[in-house]
Amino acid sequence: MATGNADRYWTQFVQSSSSWSERPRTYYEAFRFGSGATLGAPQAEVSRVATVVGALVVAGTKTSTASLLWVYEAEGKRPPKVGDLCIVLDGHDRPVCIIETTEVKIVPFDEMVDEQFAYEGGEGDRTLESWRRMYGKVISAQCGRIKREPTQNVPLVCERFRVIYKACEPPQEILDGVARNRGEEGLGVEVRSVLVPLRFSHQERSQLWEQRVHAERGGAGRLQE
Repeated sequence: MATGNADRYWTQFVQSSSSWSERPRTYYEAFRFGSGATLGAPQAEVSRVATVVGALVVAGTKTSTASLLWVYEAEGKRPPKVGDLCIVLDGHDRPVCIIETTEVKIVPFDEMVDEQFAYEGGEGDRTLESWRRMYGKVISAQCGRIKREPTQNVPLVCERFRVIYKACEPPQEILDGVARNRGEEGLGVEVRSVLVPLRFSHQERSQLWEQRVHAERGGAGRLQE
């Protein structure tokens, strides 16, 4: 994964927040959603799924996920816990948001009957039946990777989360202003998503975008990633 992009995203999140003194000093991990379900698939498909599922997270459609406890044990890594912050990446390893874990339960796969949890997973038709089909495939693929025999009671780390920070498109009036500047001054400014905290108002986002355009002009006048 592109840790440089994630680290820069995290730094911007911290610098833009004034009320996070009790938050972790760093993030738990930066990751793509969908990697378990696309194990062994062509890279283009892996990237596509990560981007699509990442968009579901940003939109608030997907607020739950699950993973195999056995994988954490095999990799010597602790499972997520309440309060962890993670950076979600799209299929090109670009950060799209930061999520906070709000609930963690260890549930055997064959005891997973929480229809609401499946719905909050946000994928497919959002039913428990389709959720179990999808995770059955994930279990088979991941157990094959760590060389363990899949069972019906494999322990799943079932996690709920919320988005606390995300990328958003600059307001239209700022896009119009940048376009005018490009035409009048020949700056060649490339408009990209600007990262701002969720709590900022529309006016504050406009001000932040203006500040970023002015601060990051240089050379050919491109906004730096």
